[in-house]
Amino acid sequence: MSRPTVAPTSPTQVVTAAVAGFAVAWVTLTTIQGLGRTLPLLGAPAWGSVVLITAGIVWLVVRTRRELRRRRDTLEASVALNRLVLGKTSILAGAGLGAAYLALVVLVWPALPAPLAVERLVHGGAAVAACLAWAVAGVALERSLRIDDGRDETANTPGTGGPGDGVSPLS
Repeated sequence: MSRPTVAPTSPTQVVTAAVAGFAVAWVTLTTIQGLGRTLPLLGAPAWGSVVLITAGIVWLVVRTRRELRRRRDTLEASVALNRLVLGKTSILAGAGLGAAYLALVVLVWPALPAPLAVERLVHGGAAVAACLAWAVAGVALERSLRIDDGRDETANTPGTGGPGDGVSPLS
């Protein structure tokens, strides 16, 4: 059996998503301001929808851990792969969208204490926090699919004839 081909999401990938989200939002929002238009108003849907997504991911983390604790082979490979992709997507989307909301917060900061700036800051800050929670939930989902056999690497090397001749597909 070959080693897994899917690596955990790297910090470089997360930082790249965050920088891209911040840069795209910054350019877009400063262009809007440069054209004499107002910045978008945020409300509860800006962060509430992310909270709902995060709750769903957390529920999936709990369910996945429970299933794998009960019996490792009960989780089908296609289901595990879908959950892994959802976890990776949640990490990167949470980082990118959170950074985009952060760009809005940074842009409205100088306008404080204007009422609309306060509203944008409050809802934007809540959206940044919700996106951070979403990314953390994605990390938890990605990690919940790791299987630790409790064996050393030589026991998992193909051809050694050890008890674990090969590596679990999601280790």
